[in-house]
Amino acid sequence: MKRSWLLSVFVCVSIAFAEKQSPSEPAPDFHKLASLYREFSLPLPPPDAPLARIPAGWQEVQGIGKDKPLYALGFVLNPATPNAPAEILVGPCRGKFEPSKSDGPLKIVPAEKVKV
Repeated sequence: MKRSWLLSVFVCVSIAFAEKQSPSEPAPDFHKLASLYREFSLPLPPPDAPLARIPAGWQEVQGIGKDKPLYALGFVLNPATPNAPAEILVGPCRGKFEPSKSDGPLKIVPAEKVKV
């Protein structure tokens, strides 16, 4: 149950990006998106929060024995310590990331490598 919020965000984001934009559609306006986040009092990450690839805890079955892990993009607000899991922000949802044995650690993603 601890990953149900992450799954919900992942599904919403996946559905939103499933529809491909036609070449005639304008590029997303990220400044407008950020202003809407502020207007609705949604949480924004601190400027120094690293972007991370976060295991969603689910896999896409691509054939017998060929499962592909699914990930979400989010921000690491506080890294994990020996006594506490990492605190993350995925979309408007804050949470703790407690990896299972199959998940592995969070992977920090350089922002310039993310294609939108």
